[in-house]
Amino acid sequence: MSRVNVHEFLDFDFAQFGDLAQTWQAYLRTTSDHADTLRIDICKHVAEEHFHSLTAIETRRQFRIVADHIDDDLDLFVKRVRNVLEDAAEEFQSHQSALRQLVDSATSQGLNVSGDGSVTVRPQSPHPLGPYTETGLTGPAVQGMPPLGADDLPERRALAEQAQAAMNNVLTLIAHTDDSLTQRLRSLSDESPSMPELLGKNHSEDAKSAADEVMALWGNGDLTEAQLAELIELLELYEGSPEFATHLLEGLGPDGFLNMSGHIGYMGVDPSSSDTPGLVGDFQELMAGHLSLATNDTDPKVGDSWIDGLMEAGAQPVNSSSFPEAGMYPGYMALGPILTHGTFDERLLVPVTEHLIAVGSAEYGTLPAWAHASDNPFDPTNTLSGSIIDPAFIALDNNPSAATEVFAGDSQYSRDSYPNSNGDPFPSPTNPMESLLGAGQTLPFDREIFGNAMEAATSGVPSDQGLSNINRPEHDERMAQATMNIIDYVGGNPDQFQGSGSPNSELIGNLGNIATHYVEDFHRAFSTDGTQDSNWMVQPHGAGLDFGSYDVNGQQNLKQFLHTIGQDPHTAGQFWAASEGIAQKQLIGVMAEEGNGDGAIRDALASHSRLMGEVGNGQFKVIAEGHWDAVEFQNNMVTGFGEGAKFVSGETIGKIPVAGTALSQGTGYIIDDFSGELKVDPRELIGSDQLTYQDTQSDVIRSRSEEMIEYALNHDDSIYSEIFRDDLDVGQVSDTMVYHFESVFNPERDEHMNPFGAN
Repeated sequence: MSRVNVHEFLDFDFAQFGDLAQTWQAYLRTTSDHADTLRIDICKHVAEEHFHSLTAIETRRQFRIVADHIDDDLDLFVKRVRNVLEDAAEEFQSHQSALRQLVDSATSQGLNVSGDGSVTVRPQSPHPLGPYTETGLTGPAVQGMPPLGADDLPERRALAEQAQAAMNNVLTLIAHTDDSLTQRLRSLSDESPSMPELLGKNHSEDAKSAADEVMALWGNGDLTEAQLAELIELLELYEGSPEFATHLLEGLGPDGFLNMSGHIGYMGVDPSSSDTPGLVGDFQELMAGHLSLATNDTDPKVGDSWIDGLMEAGAQPVNSSSFPEAGMYPGYMALGPILTHGTFDERLLVPVTEHLIAVGSAEYGTLPAWAHASDNPFDPTNTLSGSIIDPAFIALDNNPSAATEVFAGDSQYSRDSYPNSNGDPFPSPTNPMESLLGAGQTLPFDREIFGNAMEAATSGVPSDQGLSNINRPEHDERMAQATMNIIDYVGGNPDQFQGSGSPNSELIGNLGNIATHYVEDFHRAFSTDGTQDSNWMVQPHGAGLDFGSYDVNGQQNLKQFLHTIGQDPHTAGQFWAASEGIAQKQLIGVMAEEGNGDGAIRDALASHSRLMGEVGNGQFKVIAEGHWDAVEFQNNMVTGFGEGAKFVSGETIGKIPVAGTALSQGTGYIIDDFSGELKVDPRELIGSDQLTYQDTQSDVIRSRSEEMIEYALNHDDSIYSEIFRDDLDVGQVSDTMVYHFESVFNPERDEHMNPFGAN
């Protein structure tokens, strides 16, 4: 029970409780305004016409629930608090009035009331024998009080007892009121309404119910356009929900998934409907997202057995009762349009791609008629060819990590064997690169699409990002392995890439991009022996390619690879610019380090000259054989040089802050300068004279070397430039660069002797 101090209770202004009750009422009005803002204004911004998805629907619903809680629950809560405060004001003011009357009455009768509510007889004086109290005669006289004689004491005591009884009664009422009001306030806290359920709390159950509804709509096929639209709406509503995606794919099963995709895909090419193709395209794009979610490496997800089942069903004919002709094609053909959308995990893409490669191998057996279809009958856009493997290459390009796993070989996601069309196991391809590019591949595929996937595998970025304005990831061991596989294959099979009629000549542009991405490694491979550990030597961009030190008579695969990219002018110019940028960086490093001399300068530039000699061999070969007109070749080479300049300028690639093509005049100046140096009178190349072409290229090497040296001498990092400026014979250094170039381009020619005797 509460203890009350009489005097403090009498002094307190209990009207404040009433004021506080009004404050709570005002708070309710303000908060109700916030609820209206949430319900009306904010919901308007996320209305159906602006956002249509499961998240948007749930968000709008949650806003309304919160607003309703404010209006309903808070209103009830505030009213209860206000009632307690108003009751407190009324009851305490009543008790205060009763207590005040009691104290005043006791005081007027000569009684004393202490803070704890004790009532005693007040001392009275004067008295003939002195001040007299309940305990005796003491103290001075109290003015204005009647004399208290011994005969008055019993009466005074009786009054005090009566007053004490009344006081105890009032204090008990006050304590009970205080306890009662306190309990009411506490009960409001204990019984306060719960907050709305968290957004998405029941999502898993709702998602599974929606997936069941999709399967019910699908049934055994025979979808109308209206039913297809309803099915698509559910797919869109639960876009991004792994619970929905996993439950749907598990419910359909791999064969059901492909049959459904094939049936609906075939609807898209139905000439009797103008609306269906658009709906089918929407279905395929949405289903791609759900397939991606359900097969990635995060939970929830379908198991590996589901993916194995997908591959087995992929080699089987599509089962469609409404479109029997769809059964002429395998499930993989129906999967194709879906794979071209979104990004799929290595867990799905690696085994599926390897399975398709295995299907196309010569040892697989006789291919059915669909293997040479002109287009994909399940593609409503009519953009896919009839190749069942092209969509997998598109998907690999969209996920470079998956592409790396395929082209590096021996992936953790590989299977030991894959099912053929009879369901029998077929060995996994040991070298996907060789299987695809070699003579053993019988499945047709688009070399450009394949080349893009190959490029993504080695660079770590999708091919459509080009060489400028990209976030260049560091090369890892798997990317480096994929790159070595490509270089070894190209170097060992050059005839497959030479001339426009060769089966793989369309890949040279991709090979050039790969070489540009690994230009640091190429420089290290062609550097003078003993210089790879120099401080100025460029470092690999992550995991390096292990070619060892430069060998005049070795590294044949690498050299043949450079001959191959030299056959395309755009690629040759692009790689030239990238290589020159690295040479410029090395040159600046030499001049920024104390103790280096002319020899270090020559070493810094030697790798570039050797690389250009190998590329020049490829250039001359295609010109000499009549595949390119010399002038046209050089014009295209200048265009490629511009792209290579952007790659190495330091403006787009964070790990190569070089300046070889980013001189103070700007990249554009250097491109123009390079173009001027390559201008050649076509009459000089009549008969495709190698020596004449070599002289032209040698002049460019000499001029470019002199310009790189001049730039390095004036670069801010060249802290010892004055020493070099006084002692350096620029002409001799540029002659050395020409020697390195010519010794590679035409080793038998000895007209230009190395002025320093270096190799």
